[in-house]
Parts: sequence; structure tokens; C-alpha cells
Amino acid sequence: MRYSLEHKAQNHENILAVAARSFRECGGDSSGIGRVMKQVGLTKGGFYRHFQSKDDLLVAAVARAFDEMGSGMVEVARSAPAGQALRAIIERYLSVRHADAPGTGCVLAALAPELARKPLAVRQRIEALQGLLPTGMRDRGICPGLQS
Repeated sequence: MRYSLEHKAQNHENILAVAARSFRECGGDSSGIGRVMKQVGLTKGGFYRHFQSKDDLLVAAVARAFDEMGSGMVEVARSAPAGQALRAIIERYLSVRHADAPGTGCVLAALAPELARKPLAVRQRIEALQGLLPTGMRDRGICPGLQS
């Protein structure tokens, strides 16, 4: 049975969302493809219709986590009093609430040791993503002095 493109896109989105959370909670190596696909309600075999490898999923999940983290920072900054955006972001990042929620927390804090052992090509793809976070903050007018 063939599924519509919309159905495939929704499954892809679900896989990314689950992987981004699961990798931060349990690590990329501990969260196998089977585990992620089971949480999504799909079979392991269906994974390869969406990603060529687990490394491709890891890079996409890290990109998703950066995007989620950036959106959260923008939200915090916009709700802060004038001139207090950076302080509000730092306080949120260092909060107990943030520390107690690894699945929605900082992807670098959660995965840095593991990422350091990935093949060079994977590390380079992830390093390219890191520059997007500060740039996105500056581009949105939040913390204009933030450096990449």
C-alpha cells in the first residue's frame, strides 16, 4: 500500500521530533533506530525510506534540537523586560527546570562527548549547524551583540 506524500512527510516529522528528544535523553548511541521507530509507531525497515543512515538521522535530529533551542531562546528573550534578553536566556539555560528536562535541553550538553567520537564527516556537518544558533538570534533582533 502506498502512502500519500503528506503521510510520508508527517512520519518524517514524527521521526525527527522523537529522535531529537530521545537522543538528548538517552544519547544517540543508546537510542537505536529500532527504539526511535517503535516510539513513532513504525517499523525499523521503514526508517530507510526517510534517512540513508543513522548518522543522517543524528545530524537532522541535532539540527532540529538547535532549532527548538533557538525558538525557546527567542521566546524567553521576547518576554524579558527591555535590555534583559540575554540575562533571561542565561537564567533559563541555567535553571533547574532546564537541567531536569534533558529531552528538551541543550543538545550539545547532552551529546558533546558522543559527537566528538563520530566520524569527521558527521562532526563537520554538526559543526556547520552550530553557527546557525547565534546567527539566528542576531537575525531576529535578539541579543544583537551575540558572537558566532
